[in-house]
Amino acid sequence: MSYGHSAERESAHHPGGGAGHGQAAAHGGGGGASALRAQARGVDFHAGQALLAPGGAVQLKAAAHDPVLRRGSRGQAVVKLQKLLAQHGNSPGPIDGDFGPKTLAAVRHFQAGHHLGVDGIVGPKTWGALERSGGGPTVAPNPGHGGGGAGGGGHTQKPSESAGLVRMGCQGSQVELLQRKLKAQGFSPGSIDGDFGPKTLSALKGFQRRHHLEVDGIAGSQTWKALGVHYDAGLTKLPANAGGGAGGGETKPGPPGKSSGDPVALARRFCLNPPRSSQSMRGVIPNFTAAGGQTNNCADFVSAILESCGRVRGHHINVVEFEGALKAQGWHQVPYAQAKPGDVWINYSRGHTQLVASSGAATCIGSNNDRPGHQVINERPGYPAVIYHRDFRS
Repeated sequence: MSYGHSAERESAHHPGGGAGHGQAAAHGGGGGASALRAQARGVDFHAGQALLAPGGAVQLKAAAHDPVLRRGSRGQAVVKLQKLLAQHGNSPGPIDGDFGPKTLAAVRHFQAGHHLGVDGIVGPKTWGALERSGGGPTVAPNPGHGGGGAGGGGHTQKPSESAGLVRMGCQGSQVELLQRKLKAQGFSPGSIDGDFGPKTLSALKGFQRRHHLEVDGIAGSQTWKALGVHYDAGLTKLPANAGGGAGGGETKPGPPGKSSGDPVALARRFCLNPPRSSQSMRGVIPNFTAAGGQTNNCADFVSAILESCGRVRGHHINVVEFEGALKAQGWHQVPYAQAKPGDVWINYSRGHTQLVASSGAATCIGSNNDRPGHQVINERPGYPAVIYHRDFRS
């Protein structure tokens, strides 16, 4: 369950890889003595830049760069980070200047989406990707105010239009919005009919290719941003036949109590023989982000399956946050022996989660290590843990 990166190595026992922190090395020209003195003042160094230490009151910047931040950092630099993450469609939780678990999860999600090293550390490359829009949100030109002048210092505003994740098989007003935006950009989605079919898919991929986005045919946070639309994950609508990545009608995730599919049957589709790494299943498993790279995809997988089947609202890559969402949406703990297929298995340390695949949790399906630093989707025997259940019978 641990990230295999050089900057820091997370313990397998930390939820979603989010609690452990390695010691950053001191680098750079000035010698080790100055680094040691800075550390004594509550400042760490990573990759030659000042790093806000957990609880440290000192805030430094290296040269023209923003400070390197990691979990435990605090201050105005973290406030700036949280605002930028939110503007890019990655929710860091409250904008409070405290680099906690939600901010860590948002950083990793952002890094994964921008093909950066998914280490949860905000260094020069991550800052650069966050600030490519000039440190503020990218918005669509305001009709009636002209397009693109320097603008006299006015502040940017959130686009007036919002949409969630949209992909092949979806139908409705958000698809119609996507089609209109694509057509305005010179890409032909076919009829503006609110039906996400092959022509809309081709147009969307062409737009993504031109704008150097991931060409996955899915309108997510970065694609909507490039189209000048605010991304709101709460508006996400999925095809009813989510298993193959495309499908017919539309179903809205939730509310809990309604279910549009069998999560165990869907999950079993991805227990391949021979197995494939979890990371390679991104774009194959509905809603699965593979934000952990080769590791730490457990909550990502289980929440993706349940979200696709309409049994949870929202997607999570952190076990503790996922457990909190289950509680908030009416799931409750049951004795291990009473576990039913489709329930959620969470180990006692809150470091791993799986989907219960058979009564009594005799087997569970999850993103599990098949060797150190590598995870695959498989079904294997379960063992005693915390079980969350909700009755979805109508």
